[in-house]
Amino acid sequence: MLLLGAAVLGCALLHEILIRRTPWLRPLFGLDMRSRRTRPAKPAPTGEADRLWRLEDPT
Repeated sequence: MLLLGAAVLGCALLHEILIRRTPWLRPLFGLDMRSRRTRPAKPAPTGEADRLWRLEDPT
């Protein structure tokens, strides 16, 4: 069980530290060339959707 846990942890660390942070390795593992952090964020909801999202009183 310890060996299984070490293997899973090692793979997760390898993926997070090396693969996701090295641009030329990303496509080899099915990821986009650019990380998602470089893309613009979606705009925040406004108006009626925003009021419903926050569950505010409709007064």
